[in-house]
Amino acid sequence: MTIAGTVRGEVTAGERLELLATAKIFGSITTRDLVVHSGATLVGKSQMPAGDGTDDPVSEEGDTVSKGEDKELEPPDEADAADLLKPEDE
Repeated sequence: MTIAGTVRGEVTAGERLELLATAKIFGSITTRDLVVHSGATLVGKSQMPAGDGTDDPVSEEGDTVSKGEDKELEPPDEADAADLLKPEDE
């Protein structure tokens, strides 16, 4: 799962969670593999279970976002990605 926008609530990614530079998460995240790009914001808790089946709250069924608003879960297309990476004062 890749997040480029704002999410308020709980995020659970079955395998990998990538927060792009424009991502803002206000809530908890649970994932086995976390990639955070410079500039991303996380206000909340993160949990990264070992993946050995013991104490593993991450579902094998896939990725979820709950109690959220302003969700943008799919990565932007290449044109949008270029705009997101430009400084705001241009």
